Amino acid sequence: MTSDKGISAKTLTLILAVGEGKTLYPLTRTRPQPLVSYGGMFRIIDFTLSNCWNSGIRRAFVLTDYQHWLTERYLDSLGWNGNLTGVFPDSGKRYKGTAGAVFQSIGLLQLDKPDYVLILEADHVYTMDYRKLLEFHVAHGADVTTAGSPRIGAYVFNVSILRRALLIDALSTGEHDFRSDVIPRLVQCRHVHDDDCISQWCADSVDSYYWSQIELLLRNSSFDLYTDDSWPIFGAEVERPISLLRDKSKGTSSIISTNARVHGADISHCIISQNVDIAPGTRVESSILFKSVRVGQGARIRKAIIDENLRIPDRAIIGYDPETDRQHFVVTKTGVVVVDRDAIHRFNATRKATAGKSVAA
Repeated sequence: MTSDKGISAKTLTLILAVGEGKTLYPLTRTRPQPLVSYGGMFRIIDFTLSNCWNSGIRRAFVLTDYQHWLTERYLDSLGWNGNLTGVFPDSGKRYKGTAGAVFQSIGLLQLDKPDYVLILEADHVYTMDYRKLLEFHVAHGADVTTAGSPRIGAYVFNVSILRRALLIDALSTGEHDFRSDVIPRLVQCRHVHDDDCISQWCADSVDSYYWSQIELLLRNSSFDLYTDDSWPIFGAEVERPISLLRDKSKGTSSIISTNARVHGADISHCIISQNVDIAPGTRVESSILFKSVRVGQGARIRKAIIDENLRIPDRAIIGYDPETDRQHFVVTKTGVVVVDRDAIHRFNATRKATAGKSVAA
C-alpha cells in the first residue's frame, strides 16, 4: 500500500468557501459563511483548516467568491507561510455552485500533476484525519470516496474521474453542486466508497448552528473544542477561554473567552466571545455573543445570537416577548433571536420613538 507521505505528495487539496451562505442569514449579511464565529473564538473555516494541518497537509487552495477579500485577509493571518492560497473568479463574477467552482478553477489540476484531489467544503464543524480518508480511498481502489455521507462535504477523487465528472456536470442542468449533483450521478456508475468522521454540525440552519454550540456547554459533550490537545483547533483568534467573573457575577455552564469583561452580571449557559463587555445588573441566558459586543446596564437577553461589534442599550429586553422580537429581529423556528447590525438599528429607533412619545405625554 502507498505510504501516507506518498499519498499526500500525490494529492491536491481544494477547500470550497463559495456562495452567500443563505442558511445562516442574517449572520452572513456582512461576511462569508466560513468566517461566521463558532464556539466563542473560532471561525467555521478553522475546523476544515485545522483538520488539514493536523492531517499533515501543508498546502491548500481555498476557492472563494462572496466577499472574497475578507476570506483572503483571514487566510493571510493564519501563518501557513504562503501555502494557503485564495482563488476567486474574475472581478464581478461568481462561481456556479461548488462543482462549478472547481470546474472554473480546473487549471489547478495541472499543478504538480496530482493523482488524487481532496475536496473539502468549508461550512462544516467536524474533526477528521484526512490521511485515513486518503488511505481508505487508495486501499479500496475507489474512483471516489466520501466522508460519512455527501452532506459532510469531504471527497477524494481520482483526477481522471474528477475531470470527467466536472465536464459532465458543466454540460448538465442543475445546481452544479457536489452533494446534490456530482456525487449522486457518480454513485450510479462509479466505484464510490464511504468513510467515517466525527461530525458536530453542518450548515443547514441558524437553529442547528445555535443548538450545536449550546451543546458544547454540556459536561458530557462528545465534541471538545477547548481541551483536546490531541486534535487542536487553530485559528487567528484562538486562545484558551478564561473566566473573568468579578464581584457577584455567575458563570454557570458558560464559556468566557479571553479579555471578556463581565461586571456583576448574571451569565448562564452562554458563549461569550473575545472583548465582550457586559455591564452590571445584566442578565444573559442561553445566548451566544460574538466578539466586541457591549451590553448595557440592566439589559436582559435570552436565547439570542448577538452579532459582532454591537451595542445593546441599557435596560434592553431581548428574547422575552416573541411578538415584540419579531418586529425588530429575525426569530427562528425554535425561537432563537438573531440580532444583527440592521436589526439593532431598528430596535434602537423604536425605543427612541417610544421614549419620545412618553415624554410628550
